[in-house]
Amino acid sequence: MPILLSIKSMDDADVPSLSLVATDLNEAMTSFAAQAVPAAGIDWRPADMQELPFADGSFDVVLCSEVLEHLVRPVEAVAELLRVARKAVILTSLEARVPSTCVPA
Repeated sequence: MPILLSIKSMDDADVPSLSLVATDLNEAMTSFAAQAVPAAGIDWRPADMQELPFADGSFDVVLCSEVLEHLVRPVEAVAELLRVARKAVILTSLEARVPSTCVPA
């Protein structure tokens, strides 16, 4: 199941707060994942990664794993990931045509 994972802002406090947003285009998959992984602090949401419903720079780090090889327009998707990332985007893929990499935002 391809899921985009994003780590939201960490405060500058002694104990940083960390929140995780996990998205998938398929709402049924995010509902299934929320039940299968009932962890506190994970916000499971349906979202189209080519039109993410988040403001620019909403996340410190964005991780996109095993998704790009399934898209017709992966370049546009990466541009959207860069838009919502403040510090870095981490991309992974098993496909040779889309190498794994970390891109500073």
